[in-house]
Order: sequence, then C-alpha cells, then structure tokens
Amino acid sequence: MKKMKLLSSITFLSECHARVEKSTVNMNHHILWECVHMLVNKVSCS
Repeated sequence: MKKMKLLSSITFLSECHARVEKSTVNMNHHILWECVHMLVNKVSCS
C-alpha cells in the first residue's frame, strides 16, 4: 500500500517536472511551489 502511494507521488512529481520544463523560467518557481503544495496535500490527506 505504501509502495503505491510512493509510486503515485513519483509519477506526480515527474508530471510536474514536465510542466516546469515546458514553461518559461519565471513560471518555473510558481509551478514548482504549486506542485510541492499539491504533493503535501496529497500525502497529508491520504
């Protein structure tokens, strides 16, 4: 069960990374923080 959560977190992070790659430099910071917050919410909620 814990392995699945970790796997989905990794998938989530790589999706975020892909979004960051596509965006402009000044958007990176914002998107990265958005992803971090979403990830924290995911972990604390589940």
